[in-house]
Amino acid sequence: MFLNPKGRQVLVNSVVDSAISYLMAAILLPAETIESLDQKRRTFIWSGKGRTNGARCLVAWNQVCMPKEKGGLGVKDVAVQNQCLVLKLLHRLHHPANSAWAQWAREEVDLSILKGKNAVGPHWEALRSLLPLYQSITFVDVGDGRATDFWNDCWTGKVPLPACFSNLFSHAKVKEIQLLLERNEKKKIQLQKVVDNGIHEFLVPRLSRMATGELERVLGIIIEIVLADRPDNHVCPFAAADGVLWAGPVYKAIKTHGISQSHLLLACSNCRR
Repeated sequence: MFLNPKGRQVLVNSVVDSAISYLMAAILLPAETIESLDQKRRTFIWSGKGRTNGARCLVAWNQVCMPKEKGGLGVKDVAVQNQCLVLKLLHRLHHPANSAWAQWAREEVDLSILKGKNAVGPHWEALRSLLPLYQSITFVDVGDGRATDFWNDCWTGKVPLPACFSNLFSHAKVKEIQLLLERNEKKKIQLQKVVDNGIHEFLVPRLSRMATGELERVLGIIIEIVLADRPDNHVCPFAAADGVLWAGPVYKAIKTHGISQSHLLLACSNCRR
């Protein structure tokens, strides 16, 4: 009560946010929970009391949660922080080390789409929802191609294929495509399947002139692929040598550059600790 807003802000970052960090590292919090947390944090920062009103809030909350170098106040964005912490589990799947859970999951789950007979329930749905974010901070050193998403992973450079071949990607197809569209899922296919079966199986029969031109360039890329007898290695510039993902630099990159595959990978060198 006797602290000024700056002091209450420090207290929120060092105490309140830390109290829920363990939970946020295990599950994605419901939107209603995050909204309730933000309401309490906002009230405490601006009034130091249990309740406040909009007139007491001098800065919009989304600006409050921006980094200071971007003109914000540096208060943690709980939703983004939660995503970055749970992202560590997704990275552990690709770098299991001594994790019994990750080693078991690699045998039961298709890592390119995070689906399998035991990959069910809200926890796996949460991990699948983070796949686009994970793909935006990693690039693949191709091994056997089984854990590489042909369209959405970065395995030819620092951007996925659709960024360079958008016309061809618009002609891509998958099994049960209507069901996938209803679920708002991206087109996904393993790189290994494309190499073994050819890309034509995964494209609609008739291509536009521009898509045909892009197909020739993609075929040239596929011909040069030599699959190896080892797992794919998802390389992340935000990870330590022991395979542990650093959530802090990922959070900083997202808040500074936004969730963009090209932006995050190109900016990662400036955000590592």
